[in-house]
Amino acid sequence: MFENENENGPGTDVQLFQAQASPTGSATIPRPELRKRKPTGLKAGQAVTDAELVESRSRQCDEVHPVCGSCQRYQLPCNYDRHNAKTAPEAEKTPFQPDEDPSANDSNTGSLNYHESKERRLLELKLLHQYTTKTSVTLNLTDPSVEKDSIDSWHSDLAIIAFDNDALLNIVFAFSALHLAKCNPLDLDAVDLHRRYLDLALREHSDDVTHLTKMNADAACLTSSIIRCVAFAILQERPRVPYTSPMQWLQMTRGTGNVIKEAWSFIEDDDSSAAFRLVKRTPIIKDSEELFQEGSRQNLLHLLYSTRSEHTLEAWSAEIEEAYSSTVSYIGSVQSLIENSENLKTVCRILLMFPWLIQKGFIDLVQEQRPRALVILAHYFGLLTRFKYVWFIGDAGSREIRAIQAVLPEEWQDLMAWPLQTLAEESQHG
Repeated sequence: MFENENENGPGTDVQLFQAQASPTGSATIPRPELRKRKPTGLKAGQAVTDAELVESRSRQCDEVHPVCGSCQRYQLPCNYDRHNAKTAPEAEKTPFQPDEDPSANDSNTGSLNYHESKERRLLELKLLHQYTTKTSVTLNLTDPSVEKDSIDSWHSDLAIIAFDNDALLNIVFAFSALHLAKCNPLDLDAVDLHRRYLDLALREHSDDVTHLTKMNADAACLTSSIIRCVAFAILQERPRVPYTSPMQWLQMTRGTGNVIKEAWSFIEDDDSSAAFRLVKRTPIIKDSEELFQEGSRQNLLHLLYSTRSEHTLEAWSAEIEEAYSSTVSYIGSVQSLIENSENLKTVCRILLMFPWLIQKGFIDLVQEQRPRALVILAHYFGLLTRFKYVWFIGDAGSREIRAIQAVLPEEWQDLMAWPLQTLAEESQHG
């Protein structure tokens, strides 16, 4: 399934955790407090930092400043001087506060174990109930012919696997809490639960990916699939003033594809694997190269070869042209699928994989905020507006289109006609 990747497309490096370690990611998803101890080279009472977390995972910290070797390797923010925001009077036990027992930290797995309480058990039971009764159904983006089997996989099979994998269990809790928050925007507790469990899930998932085997490959695939949906949900609420490219979303989603590709090699012939059954029941497209055919972009050539004199100073090369051209072909292919009445759930699955399917060169151009790259990205978001009814997609597409329009120079505004048209159509249909 994964052999048709573009030559310049995603590699095998896992970028998921780079996104979470970025300043933007840290601001969006606060991390729970870690168990305090007296780490080597730090003062007593100082908060445990990511450099210390490296040590707690049996990854040696070489104490090089400003970024230690291990933090640089795993793309973690390395901070020796960050102080704990909570003061002593505020340190009252919560369901998420770490256990004071030093044995609570498992040095073999690097997992962070938190204080057990009746309150925490009830919270997690509530989140698991939310997942099994409501949230799991929303992950079913399959054709009607295989819908029941797909629901069973997301509902029953996944839950059973999660009992043996902390990363999967915690991402189930995080996604369920996010769904609760989406259904009730005033439920601030659900938002906080989502952030805390997401942080735990990403940390555990990082270890799983680092030590990927046949034993945890199934869980890694399923965890990555849910993280991809979480990334879209986070995209909806990200700040857009001043505008910055949506790199956290692009890197998280691209990272999940890379993890799935790596894990797939362990389960591609294992029909007992839940991830294997999901992929076989819900193929996205027989050959992903079909999405990048040259003929698919014929109606969108104006996005590639503008004749306006203001664009003549734009940096250009064969690599840049290929990055733009392949992405425009993808957009044209999806437009054709919609026009030819392709099952919308199939189209939605293709759109969810956009950051992984396209070339990394295009993502680099988006990061640089090249006007042409932003215009093409706006066309992708125009396609995404059709799926506003999917709760974890919501109005992300329309918000990004408006934000891109607001920062584009005047000479590029005429290329925004189609994305703006999708906004008008969305408004007409409520």
